[in-house]
Amino acid sequence: MKVPYHKHTHLYLVLNLKADWVGGVTGIGPVGTGLYLSTVDMNENNGLGKVIVKNQMVINDTLSLDGINAVRHGNGRDWWILLPGLNKLQFHRFLLNQEGLMDFDDQVLGNDPINSCGLTCFSPDGSTFAHFYLTNGGMNFKVNIFSFDRCTAVLALISSFDMVAGGIVFGLSFSPNSRFLYINSPLLCYQFDLTNFNIYDSKRIVAQYDGFDPNGNPTVFGFHKLGPDNKIYVGAGHSKYLHVIENPDSLGDSCRFIQRKFVLPGNNMYGSLPHIPNFRLGRWVGSPCDFIPNGQADIMVKSGISVKASPNPASHSIRFELDILNNCEPMQLIIYDNLGRKIDQLNLGPFQGLINYDVALLPDGMYFGLLKKQSETLGKVKFVVKR
Repeated sequence: MKVPYHKHTHLYLVLNLKADWVGGVTGIGPVGTGLYLSTVDMNENNGLGKVIVKNQMVINDTLSLDGINAVRHGNGRDWWILLPGLNKLQFHRFLLNQEGLMDFDDQVLGNDPINSCGLTCFSPDGSTFAHFYLTNGGMNFKVNIFSFDRCTAVLALISSFDMVAGGIVFGLSFSPNSRFLYINSPLLCYQFDLTNFNIYDSKRIVAQYDGFDPNGNPTVFGFHKLGPDNKIYVGAGHSKYLHVIENPDSLGDSCRFIQRKFVLPGNNMYGSLPHIPNFRLGRWVGSPCDFIPNGQADIMVKSGISVKASPNPASHSIRFELDILNNCEPMQLIIYDNLGRKIDQLNLGPFQGLINYDVALLPDGMYFGLLKKQSETLGKVKFVVKR
């Protein structure tokens, strides 16, 4: 998987897993035995690129082989990178920001053993994360659907259910409107409606393999990829075809899964498709991390209220001045760190326009304040603690 390094737009970070056959807990197939990082400079070789750092080890551990994925941070610039662990429901989390690739705390959500074969996918709006993996020696598979916070990278389980695999499960994708989840085995493609109270009960079969087998290359269902034309493309075995879900935002058969709609110049091994993050996803508007540090102390919002911080940087205490006239309602100034984690909440009384805040216990770094009245954001400010 490749993601751009924002600080140097000509550099790309390439993350890859080393695969090996490991017995014991998984019993079938290969597993990842390490995560490696390489850096490509696209200014080299007349724009063709050159690997300037190769196979730098990031994780030395057994990992789920096929689950690495990335999504934009809520600030619209940085990237969150997630990778499932093995032997339990665990996700390794990384943040790619201006400083490089930063190791974030792992999140463990259960003790279910994870098989080596599985896939993950983010919804186009970045709010939902789906993960499935084989169980029971490959006879079944488990689907976990999580909400995802693009400010903090926290996953919260929404739904979990088991299904009969009917062969290795290959495809996983979301509809463009992030409402429907598509999962397929080689012979069947399912649609799930995430707005349904019980997601499993919304299961619909939207396609069944029709048996087409040219020259011993059965066009069974493979990997998925949502295209820029808002259609989902599905690999078709080792053949030269792609299946296409024409209207993936539509319920049931109206999504129009058309087998072998697209013809490739040659055969496509294993029904594979490129793994590309959603570069079109921008800021999470209205979220606590809906802004990027840019060296300015004052940040204005539509309401016209400004919040000023001085001194900035601060070492021991800081003074917030609020440009408020005739405000007779209580408000809150909520403090977040640079990762979007809530640090403190300062409650303001009616007509209060000045706050003195002790930062002596805060680590050096950049912080943000959101001025709120109930759910409405009235102003923003950022400040630096430096000693």
